[in-house]
Amino acid sequence: MTEFRPGDRVRVLNLPGIALDAGKTGTVVWIKQNTAGTVVLCQVRLDDEQHVYTVFGPHELEPEPAGAPEDNALPTGSVPTL
Repeated sequence: MTEFRPGDRVRVLNLPGIALDAGKTGTVVWIKQNTAGTVVLCQVRLDDEQHVYTVFGPHELEPEPAGAPEDNALPTGSVPTL
């Protein structure tokens, strides 16, 4: 399983239970790790929903393919305002 960090560009996988967001891309805003340091939750700002931050498990995401647009990516080290 891929480890994600804030600022990473991701795409939502087509899995049962998340069909409405399948194929959408976005930027990881924050992650939650368990006591062993494994990422268990990723909050993602989807590109087409700028004011919605959706939480996914890392198994529901994949890195965005190379060459995909990064117009909406968060600058390194930035924190979004809610």
